[in-house]
Amino acid sequence: MLSRRAFLIGTSALVVAPALPAISAAPAVTATARALKPMWAVGTPGEFDWQAIQAPSAEEAFKIWAQETAWDDEEEIEFDPECVTRVESWDHLKKVNPADWIDADMGHCCERCGYETHRDAGARVVAGQAVCESCFTFADLMAEGGENAIDELANKIADEGEEEAREGLISSGNWVHVPDELWLAAVAICQTDSACAPDIHQADRDD
Repeated sequence: MLSRRAFLIGTSALVVAPALPAISAAPAVTATARALKPMWAVGTPGEFDWQAIQAPSAEEAFKIWAQETAWDDEEEIEFDPECVTRVESWDHLKKVNPADWIDADMGHCCERCGYETHRDAGARVVAGQAVCESCFTFADLMAEGGENAIDELANKIADEGEEEAREGLISSGNWVHVPDELWLAAVAICQTDSACAPDIHQADRDD
């Protein structure tokens, strides 16, 4: 298992990524050309030099990466399989974006703050962007929907009561981010949960 800093940099198949936090866009590669050669994530475990590289084999991908990361041409470079990971989900892509690294359970820099992140550290893909846990907002959670969003609302209702939770969201400016269906689902959970406040009741929502 590579460390938290392992799979972070690399959006171009043949160009070394710039120093953090800037991230350059990868040059487009035609789908036909990409289909002829598989995609690999290549870099040094624990370092910020990982790249997405198109090559016919792991050995060739490692060689390309070594050459592009300024290894001494006269130095004998021994192939290290720990430095190369096959990523089949990238084969069809015209370019590998930060979100693609997160989707592949690897890491990249958060596109909001520029700090390194990965799935194990709470990174998510939000509207096609790689977003770290610190930058992930309440609005993002509501837009994401699902059980996590409902649980967040249900916990708030359980702690504060339905009316106070609603007023708190309004005063913080977050009420506009809460879809009706999520709020009603959270209220329904609290109405049947003995751990919730006994005075919970379903209120009509304002537009």
